Amino acid sequence: MNKPFPASLLDFQTVFPDEETCRHYLVESRWPDGFLCPHCGGKEAWGQKRLVCRSCRRETSVLSGGIMDHSHLPLRTWFWAAYMVCVTPGVNALTLGRLLKLKSRKNAWSLLDRLREAMTAYELPKLSGEVEADEIVIGGYQAGGTGFSGANKKIALVLVERGSGRTRMVQIPDRKSKTLVPVIAKLVDPGSTIITDGHDGYRGLIKAGFHWVRIPHPLGGLKRGENRATPAADGAVSLFKRWLLATYNRPPSDLARYLGEFCFRQEFRRQPESAFSTLLGLAVKTSGRN
Repeated sequence: MNKPFPASLLDFQTVFPDEETCRHYLVESRWPDGFLCPHCGGKEAWGQKRLVCRSCRRETSVLSGGIMDHSHLPLRTWFWAAYMVCVTPGVNALTLGRLLKLKSRKNAWSLLDRLREAMTAYELPKLSGEVEADEIVIGGYQAGGTGFSGANKKIALVLVERGSGRTRMVQIPDRKSKTLVPVIAKLVDPGSTIITDGHDGYRGLIKAGFHWVRIPHPLGGLKRGENRATPAADGAVSLFKRWLLATYNRPPSDLARYLGEFCFRQEFRRQPESAFSTLLGLAVKTSGRN
């Protein structure tokens, strides 16, 4: 982006004044090293909205295969939505639709959901050093179900890097070692120190190449004011639940996407320009389900 990152919606109008500017930005995001034909690998093309490869003569578009493909919304609407997502702590479909003056609430929901899908597709770098691990349960009350039990409840693994606060949250089917350890191995550099409470599901960490610090809760459970085994993870959980309630008012049915959105926001919380460029880069490379 040659111009300064817009500090307000008014500045946004100046930086991205028309469809052509937005399309040029997406072309540079999708092909930063120059055009590459998805059909034959050719490096030269002509055209504007539809690019024709000089080698195979087949057409493609910068939007082809991405979450914006087949969308009837103007590119400036997509850019505005991405900007709002990246500069505000939380924005729901109702608020987004009002700001973008969308006539249909369904359109606003679909737009935000596709952006959320792109955020979820982003492969965040691994955590390292000292990493706290804990599990949370999200969902409503079910008669006879306590703690992590109950068909209406969903479980997520929470990992937080001490010092930086970088956060990873992943939905998991259970709290067994065969589930927890492979997920941690995928998200944390080997040799790192994993700090947990007394849950036995982390016993396989040492064999997997990690240092394991286990801090069991005292007998009788924690009391107010006592030190917790994973304070950083507990803080991330509290922040996530407040964000989820304030933004969406209720636990979502598709928890994985909302966990992905939250982690993406946390990763770029002090870098709105990087968040914006990364999100739009994902938007032209992530295949949408809608």
